[in-house]
Amino acid sequence: MHVYADAALSIGIFVLPAGASIPLHDHPGMSVLSQLLYGSLHVTSQTGERRMRCAPPTERVVRAPAPPLRLDPLRGNIHEFDTAVFDVLTPPYNDFAGRSCHYYSAAAQEDNAVELREVPWPSGLVIASAPYRGPPCGPEVSSY
Repeated sequence: MHVYADAALSIGIFVLPAGASIPLHDHPGMSVLSQLLYGSLHVTSQTGERRMRCAPPTERVVRAPAPPLRLDPLRGNIHEFDTAVFDVLTPPYNDFAGRSCHYYSAAAQEDNAVELREVPWPSGLVIASAPYRGPPCGPEVSSY
């Protein structure tokens, strides 16, 4: 659900059905705050750039309520998850500014490092948009 977007940031809610996940992907040159809305979140994250050797992934389970998860351009930027999250991305994705989403698979693991290989859009990944029906968000909203 797209909540709000402008040139500086985008806000959205991702709801995944039980057993579904968003595959290993990145947010190039972006910082993201993710708030788990309910349930639990299995987080697998990598640190690095698009084609890389990197440290083995860190994995953890986060259960709601929990503090926001933060990733930045170099830490935790490549990740996957399987739940519902409220995301704030800054700056937002922008294909023309070099901030397109890329998907990855782990190609090999040796010497305590993982080789990630960029792959095409995962064939089983379907993203459907739904209308956001919550409170208004953005600069036109007055504060109380």
